Amino acid sequence: MKRTTKLLICGFLIVLVFLPPLPAQTASTDFNAAPGPPAVAQAPDDMTRKITDLVNAGKYAEAQQLTTGLLVAYPDDQRLIKTQALLKQLAVPVTAGISSAAGVDAGQLASDSNDATLQRLMGQLKNNGWLDKQGVENFKKYAWIVGTWSISWSFGEKPDQQGTGAKEIFAKSDSGDIEGYYFAKNDHKNRQPNMRGTILGSQVSWKQYLDTSDRDTESPGGHSFIVDDAPGKPYYPSGWQPPISYVLSDDKRTMTMVFPQQSPRRNNKFALQHPVTLVFEKVSDSQ
Repeated sequence: MKRTTKLLICGFLIVLVFLPPLPAQTASTDFNAAPGPPAVAQAPDDMTRKITDLVNAGKYAEAQQLTTGLLVAYPDDQRLIKTQALLKQLAVPVTAGISSAAGVDAGQLASDSNDATLQRLMGQLKNNGWLDKQGVENFKKYAWIVGTWSISWSFGEKPDQQGTGAKEIFAKSDSGDIEGYYFAKNDHKNRQPNMRGTILGSQVSWKQYLDTSDRDTESPGGHSFIVDDAPGKPYYPSGWQPPISYVLSDDKRTMTMVFPQQSPRRNNKFALQHPVTLVFEKVSDSQ
């Protein structure tokens, strides 16, 4: 086992030391030239050195946590991607001796760097309470959902039965549940949540608020799909409703939920036959 660990450390050092940074773009004076590929943002060298120091000290769990945090800010940095894969192997023989909740002093790590992106990342983690030891578990539980998600919807094949443009901002509530705030096309975030989610192990139990009528004073705003609308009459169904179905992608960056359409008439045939499919795709970790 010691020999295997030494080999992995050797491979780790090769990744961080000898994997060359991707070349940065240079300005071109040829305006007819085809645009080159966009430059890939990479973690600052002082942060990769910090990872190396942690590995050399045998602090594999801490090194893995820092690498995971940096990947949030630099998801395309091949050095970090390869390092994370090696660290997962290094962490296996030492999990009994190093608590998975053991955290690094991320605030100190951020202060050691002049990188503005990393400073913003650490600030976000601190605001969410994810920098202390207990926060590591919270990070694992909530980090994938907290942030801004784009929304596309459809309830049929016709062009007027599909749409995009709105967003949903998900945040962790004080009670530990997830709250979703509708973000309309006019860049206005609603004050009250129109969605709620409870994390139960690897699953999430969702609910969405459906207006009781066009005069609902408790409406938080959000998605509204009404068949045969009649002003002043109550809608069915209404209130906090669970989705008909919910699917989360393997990478946890796409959620698909199906909700019923509403109608002033109970058991409206068209509404029953044309539920609304909402597809949420994560676009940012910021709220």
